[in-house]
Amino acid sequence: MYMVVLVIIGLSISIIFGSISQQIMEEKGYGKVGFWSGFQHGIFGIAQANAMPDLKERDNQLALIKALGPTHRDNELLTNGGWRCSKCGAVNAGYVGTCGCGTTKYESEHPQPVVQNVQTTNPAGNISEEKKMDNEYEKIKILKEYKNLLDDGVLTAEEYEQKKKAIMNL
Repeated sequence: MYMVVLVIIGLSISIIFGSISQQIMEEKGYGKVGFWSGFQHGIFGIAQANAMPDLKERDNQLALIKALGPTHRDNELLTNGGWRCSKCGAVNAGYVGTCGCGTTKYESEHPQPVVQNVQTTNPAGNISEEKKMDNEYEKIKILKEYKNLLDDGVLTAEEYEQKKKAIMNL
């Protein structure tokens, strides 16, 4: 008889702790969870429920951020050292090195020259294929390298002129 009374008292206390734990979790926005934590762990289950972050408060903060709009967030990030991705346009914090699209901060701040697509024709005048032509900057860079080879005596003047005509499409 004595053991039955102790079991009933123990179950009653566990049910009370479980109910308190569940009530705390419901108030924080977790729904009807937490009963078994309080039931099994007693006061420690209640402590765990109190330590959980408040989901309702977080939802209110997210709603406020959405109400302010992305421009407010973007302006704040940009004024505090953030950067805008040149590929997708997303604004990233200054400590972020790579955008979600894969573009690095360095690539956004130092864009590469644009390669132009030019259609060429064969001698009959028909469009034969699409060739990639380097931009003027690349042509000048290559010409300088050939000029250095000419100055070093590796190329003759005739060879240099041939390379120059080929590069400049003369």
